Amino acid sequence: IISLINLLLGINNNRSEMKSYLEELEDTGRIVCFAFHPNRDCFAIGLKELDPKTNQILWRVSLYETNKPDFPTIVLTHEFQTQITSIEFSPSQLCTIAVGCAKGICLWNVDSFITRFIFSPSTKARMQFFPCLKNNSPVSSLSFSSRGEYLISSSFNSDRLRIFNTITGESTETSCGMIGGKSGINTVKWSPNDNFVVACCSFRSTIIIFETKTWKCERWNDFKSPCSSICWSSDSRVCILSSNQSSILYALRLPHSSPEISAQLMGTFDLTLVIPKQTSLSSSSS
Repeated sequence: IISLINLLLGINNNRSEMKSYLEELEDTGRIVCFAFHPNRDCFAIGLKELDPKTNQILWRVSLYETNKPDFPTIVLTHEFQTQITSIEFSPSQLCTIAVGCAKGICLWNVDSFITRFIFSPSTKARMQFFPCLKNNSPVSSLSFSSRGEYLISSSFNSDRLRIFNTITGESTETSCGMIGGKSGINTVKWSPNDNFVVACCSFRSTIIIFETKTWKCERWNDFKSPCSSICWSSDSRVCILSSNQSSILYALRLPHSSPEISAQLMGTFDLTLVIPKQTSLSSSSS
């Protein structure tokens, strides 16, 4: 996490303070998830803590601005926000944050981002809760459409994806069509142009590519282990997938626009062959 922050934010003056703080959190095993705002100098950390007074587990989301030396924070907590699994910022101008939990999704709106994008004691936050449907919990992954109008969620225990209209609160479902054996989706990701959605199965070496006009799909099974990460190119033509059980990257090309899918496998890349091994050096005195 620390290396990622340094790389993406390019922090200079306050780098050491931020690194020290996050190292402290990592050492206690309290970080459960992490997300950057796609268009603002801000990030969120999902935390699991033990209350020393009650000996109960507390779940909270802390928001940070990275342009202040002291890193002031806003803490988002709610009785429904338990067993946090994922955090996703809306790419819209407002500060809208979706938090995936054991029993549903907490959709937060933080007022201070509307005009100044500055946290202050007067900052207010409102939360709308979307409970999981039967056999569709806990939430495993979240992804916003490019304008933040729609939010898609997946579950570890179901092959059904749920699409929310963040303005009206209405939702609909679509199935990945998994038949027999364990089903579930560990990761879902909207393409930058909103034409496609890719979902990775939890227990199978299968991914599903949806086009978002009619929600028809293609299934790909040419993977050695279940994929767990998805990354899109900015033009939505290439999708990179990886697994936490393998060193292989898979590159899929989508040359057409929705409603046509016709994905093509561009190639596979073994990271053990292209990334040099890290060497540990130690000094000695004579």
